[in-house]
Amino acid sequence: MKIPDILSSRRFHTALAWTVSAGILVFLLFSIQWSEVIQDLSGAKYWYIIPATFVLWIHFQLRSVRWKYLLASGHDVPHVTLHDSIMLGNLATYVLPLRAGEFIRPVLLARESSITFLVGFVSIILERFFDLSVVLILFAVSLRFSPEIPPWAYNGAYALTVVAVALFLFLITSAFLPRQVRTFCEFCGKVFPEKLQGQLLKFLDQVLSGAQVLHSFRNLA
Repeated sequence: MKIPDILSSRRFHTALAWTVSAGILVFLLFSIQWSEVIQDLSGAKYWYIIPATFVLWIHFQLRSVRWKYLLASGHDVPHVTLHDSIMLGNLATYVLPLRAGEFIRPVLLARESSITFLVGFVSIILERFFDLSVVLILFAVSLRFSPEIPPWAYNGAYALTVVAVALFLFLITSAFLPRQVRTFCEFCGKVFPEKLQGQLLKFLDQVLSGAQVLHSFRNLA
């Protein structure tokens, strides 16, 4: 097998991800002060786990319902499929680096339903946008009580705001003006080779399909 084929194979990507994760775990095992960990665990109040588990269960049930409304219309996905995809995605995020679980969620959803990977991924982008909006609102409120916030925190919040607003405006435009967006992107994509143009347009069509969920105000409420 040629080197490019190896680098693009799924087995190589899986092996690389597990290798990086194993390296991080080994680093943590030798860098953590285990005496302090044991001391903290010995003084912990474990009865809090019972109500916390119930709250987490409710949390993930509500996330599954929210995800259903953020998916493109015309797809009847069972609640258990959405819930299992979220839970397995979270597990992958805890084990793999770079929040890989966010990519695994739409993969699992695509395997168990008629929704494509890109449509599912667009719904996750929308989900994260709303989560980020709440974080930014809470950050703005906290400024009234924590005036001595370092400048880098302000800069980071401003940068995230710009990225989130730009992404949301693109998705809104894609939802209500899909033909114009496709025509514009098709014109800009002429600088790429013809084969790559086809792949990019195919990707764009999936994004435009996923963005149609924004047509319904109920999905944004």
